[in-house]
Amino acid sequence: MLIQTNELSTSTKKSMKQRSLSAIFITGFFVILFVLGILADNVNDWSPLPLLGRQICGWILLAFLLPIIFITSKEINNIFFRFNWISFVLITFSSVVLIYAPTLIYFLKYYNYIKGIELGYQINQLNTVTNIFCICLAAAILLTVIINSILLNVYNVFTLKNWIILNLLSGFVNGFFIGVYFFLLTRGWLSLLWLMLIVVGTDSFSYFGGMLFGKRKMAPKISPKKTWEGFAIGQVTTVVCAMVILFGFSFINHSPNVLQQIMGVQFRHYVNGVLEDGFYSDSWLWWFSMFFITIGLSILSVLGDLMYSWFKRKYHIKDYGTAIPGHGGIIDRIDSHSVVISGYFVLSFFLALFANTVVFFS
Repeated sequence: MLIQTNELSTSTKKSMKQRSLSAIFITGFFVILFVLGILADNVNDWSPLPLLGRQICGWILLAFLLPIIFITSKEINNIFFRFNWISFVLITFSSVVLIYAPTLIYFLKYYNYIKGIELGYQINQLNTVTNIFCICLAAAILLTVIINSILLNVYNVFTLKNWIILNLLSGFVNGFFIGVYFFLLTRGWLSLLWLMLIVVGTDSFSYFGGMLFGKRKMAPKISPKKTWEGFAIGQVTTVVCAMVILFGFSFINHSPNVLQQIMGVQFRHYVNGVLEDGFYSDSWLWWFSMFFITIGLSILSVLGDLMYSWFKRKYHIKDYGTAIPGHGGIIDRIDSHSVVISGYFVLSFFLALFANTVVFFS
């Protein structure tokens, strides 16, 4: 007697092939992104290239994310304005301004295109580059909110819910790109890699923890597969792994110090009138701070995933787009990353501002 085995259907095979090819594409994209970031580095001494080579790679890096920015702008536009090209142009314009206006401030300074801006070091006083960066960022955020408000009114879809969600989406998605450039160009590629590993670790460990031990649903109406058991396992495992990775980074003999850059400040202190470098006054305080920061970032990753899933439920969409076959849109792939990277970017700023140090940019 012959036993007939189940075979994959043609549609299933096609879907698996699409997902595999898309996964390869995503991996290749981020490999190129990090390679460009290393070659373009003019702050952390990772690049083996001379200044001209770094400048060229820097400009390529700025252009490299432009197509992705256009796609995410289209995905945001399609949710609220149904493929209207005028709203798409305006949303894209505001996104480009929001991402590149502040980024170009330190970009041009670091590559010696601007030589007139002096970096005066004084306790609790931001340097000139940081001041200009903050002004550009604040102005770009205001412009984005104004454009979003006008579009919602013009197309008769203005509600408080739409206004909040549109601005949150614009903020976090564009914050992802601002953060990617910031961490690659000013904090070193290991900083960005560490943040992304936290997101990937949280998502993966939570998924497998939920599959093996999950019983109590975390948010059944938003994300039915998430469980509190999976959440707990994902948190503990991710935080332990992230701290082990940081411990491994501590053995990297590199200047500037990798760990100092990941924290986002260089810890330059005036002690009795003399400028000194180092981790706070005690290194244990640095590790203590990073432990709780890592917990916070892992929780942010879960909250970010839930937030984006809730948005999709509100607008009755399965995915934000179709740019990546089998995986949805670009926003579907950067959802948690955008919240974690944006959050740590803001935290990095306030650490530099209030930690009795002198730097936001190196």
